[in-house]
Amino acid sequence: MSKKLTVFLDTETTGLHPPADKIVELAIIDHSDTVLINTLINPQKPIPERVIGIHGIHEDMVKDAPLLEDVMEDIRAIFQSVGKIIIYNAEFDVRFFPEDIWAHMDVICCMKEFIYIYEELEGFFSSKRFPLSKAFNVATGRKIEELGGQHRALSDCRACRMVWDWCVSKRGIIDDPGWQKSGYRVYCNHCRKDTFHKFRPRYRDGFDKYYQCMNCLQNNISVSEIEALQLKHQ
Repeated sequence: MSKKLTVFLDTETTGLHPPADKIVELAIIDHSDTVLINTLINPQKPIPERVIGIHGIHEDMVKDAPLLEDVMEDIRAIFQSVGKIIIYNAEFDVRFFPEDIWAHMDVICCMKEFIYIYEELEGFFSSKRFPLSKAFNVATGRKIEELGGQHRALSDCRACRMVWDWCVSKRGIIDDPGWQKSGYRVYCNHCRKDTFHKFRPRYRDGFDKYYQCMNCLQNNISVSEIEALQLKHQ
């Protein structure tokens, strides 16, 4: 049996509420960055100006584009060989397609995975949403605009793939049984006070693990402060 593909999907739409809102652009790539589909879609309805201001796709661009129904056969053919489909904010995109096309695949929300790992590494987080542009910056240190137009399906697909690769690499850290520690005294690397509980390790690329008590974490101590203190106490 051949190995099932992992693919990444992104859409741009006329709005947030299907079925009233429709897809205006669709891209699917595989893990090697091969473009499987990258097409504008004619939504057969006006695109609101406020939405055009986000993705830049206007009605003249899509008037001669195929309908979603015209490319569904191609999509279904691709999905026959797919095992995992990874989408940033999957709960949004999947609603724009017929439900049955997801039946035999694992649909994974990259945003949820990123938020979980980011929270584990940072020790705090307060949102159930995280913009792809910010996740891409955390994962790569780059701006998403370097990939092309922000909020364009192919660029966002590629950004999602890179964020997913970051998530996979960091899973090895947080799944380490020695990662989560509690129940003994340790110094907080920021305030230099020892604490018996409510303490978590904090991780950054290029630095050894260091620790912050929950008071420092919740006060949003900056990375520059942490690094300056580390140098001071070396």
